[in-house]
Amino acid sequence: MLQPTDARDAILGRSARACRVLSLETTLKGVVGVFQHLFELVFEEVVAEERPHFSPSGKGDDLVWQEDVQAFAVWNDQQEGGEFLGYLYLDLYSRAGKYGGMCNINLQGV
Repeated sequence: MLQPTDARDAILGRSARACRVLSLETTLKGVVGVFQHLFELVFEEVVAEERPHFSPSGKGDDLVWQEDVQAFAVWNDQQEGGEFLGYLYLDLYSRAGKYGGMCNINLQGV
């Protein structure tokens, strides 16, 4: 069983067990699952080899601004009509020139 200090240790990289349990992949799956359940949404990750299919230009590089950005296509579930809602982008890794703090930006087409 995880202890309250395990989350802190995982963030600081001090607990191998906590890092495994609270890994980015595990945490992301859990958060996406909560959103799917609560808001009756469907999230489908758009992996690199599928990006050209989703991009209006047919170029997968147009869909994301950095290779390690994760993109998810988001729909209402079938009971809510199944319509496409948009994309969720996760730019989770640091790199030179990237804003260093937490950031949430809503993008909306015209």
